[in-house]
Amino acid sequence: MNKMKITPELLQYCREVRRHLHRNPEISFEEEKTSEYILEELNKLGLQGKRLAGTGVYTVIEADQPGPVIAVRADIDALPVQEKNDVSYASTVPGVAHVCGHDGHVAVLMGLAAMLKKYNNDVLGKVILIFQPAEELLPGGAVSVIGSGLLEGVDSILGMHLTTLLPTGTISLRSGSLMASINEFCVKVIGRGGHGSRPHDCIDPIIVGTQLVNAWQSIISRGVNPLEAAVLTVGSFNAGTAANIIPETAVLKGTVRTLSEKVRERIKNNFLKLTEEICKAYGASADISYENGYPVLINDERITNIIGDAAISNSIKLFNMPRPVMGSEDFAYYGHVCPAAYFFLGAGNVEKGYVHPNHSPYFNFDEESLPVGVQVILTTLERLWAEERKNA
Repeated sequence: MNKMKITPELLQYCREVRRHLHRNPEISFEEEKTSEYILEELNKLGLQGKRLAGTGVYTVIEADQPGPVIAVRADIDALPVQEKNDVSYASTVPGVAHVCGHDGHVAVLMGLAAMLKKYNNDVLGKVILIFQPAEELLPGGAVSVIGSGLLEGVDSILGMHLTTLLPTGTISLRSGSLMASINEFCVKVIGRGGHGSRPHDCIDPIIVGTQLVNAWQSIISRGVNPLEAAVLTVGSFNAGTAANIIPETAVLKGTVRTLSEKVRERIKNNFLKLTEEICKAYGASADISYENGYPVLINDERITNIIGDAAISNSIKLFNMPRPVMGSEDFAYYGHVCPAAYFFLGAGNVEKGYVHPNHSPYFNFDEESLPVGVQVILTTLERLWAEERKNA
């Protein structure tokens, strides 16, 4: 079988898809217009798209020849961030922007759809393209996709994420643990408010909250083996309305990330115990929410190696990651259903100014990376099909 050829027209198509979505971002679980656009584009390609998991979409490309069932997933949601890029395709929605690269993920998957449709005679078995909603918000759209039954009988699933930390023309990945689990917490410290001149008549929740922030860090530094990876971050601390008023409550929110379920559970237990005891010591009480989020993302060794070989065969530079990253992804859930592999697609370009990290209001990426992503996935599919022929 001849390798499917990437054309200049594919870059233009991917760019058009990406820029349309970038202008019209929608946050998690609200991707209605995004899904309608994807359905329209699939229809133009001659593919039938169907709604999935509320605001998601999927399509199935089924060959006449028997073979494996392979799924490829892209996430479609944007973030509640005000974009600060001065570009012609900037977000038109105040306070919402594709500053994580999911618009590029959709563009890669649409480009893949176009190529698979064009070279349909080379396809074996089934390829399921999943445009998944709500990766950015717990519990994550992957849970609903799995619950729909779509992945029953799937032999493997592929996923990717754009990053400006790597230059265009590169990918990075590793087998085994790739990304961390995530838990989210919200602690409402309940004290007793009053006048700022009479703190002795109050139970100051801000003081209690600052003690909690400091004490929580000791859970990692003194409660976790230094050779284990764990991160506890307080990302939000809100209390008070005026300079001369001690408030009644303070609310702290944050995340915990680990690479081990054992460490994950130990941190949770220590967090709950320490929070209650510190609040009690100051005469305050606490309303604690501690939610388990995405598990550790584990890459299947066999499929990971195939992705790496696919990149090298296309003169795409491969960086073998020496260690996991502490970011989290709900793609991790798919690995509990079938063999899964996920890679990072380089999309940085210093000369063009594409250097800002994901989630920055200035995040943007090199669109030349889009056909690179299509090529890596296409060649991976070809190698999986070749493996199927060999074993037939």
